[in-house]
Amino acid sequence: MNHKYVITGGPGGGKTTLLNALAASGYCVMPESARQIIKQRLAAGLSRRPEPVTFAHQILSADIKTYQDASSRDDPVFFDRG
Repeated sequence: MNHKYVITGGPGGGKTTLLNALAASGYCVMPESARQIIKQRLAAGLSRRPEPVTFAHQILSADIKTYQDASSRDDPVFFDRG
């Protein structure tokens, strides 16, 4: 059985805290794509975000790949904001 769950909510609502606890308990957690992209850009010495349309395409591409990676799993998968 394939279970996928999206943890969503407003800023400061506890999503990351919940996901960290799930990961610490051994569950598969998929991070938020936008946050990962920003982290990679900053590490490369770039601005936090590119032009909005480019950023949206990068997020969509990363989200599609994350979903495809999770689709092959039989255990529960928790997505950050989706």
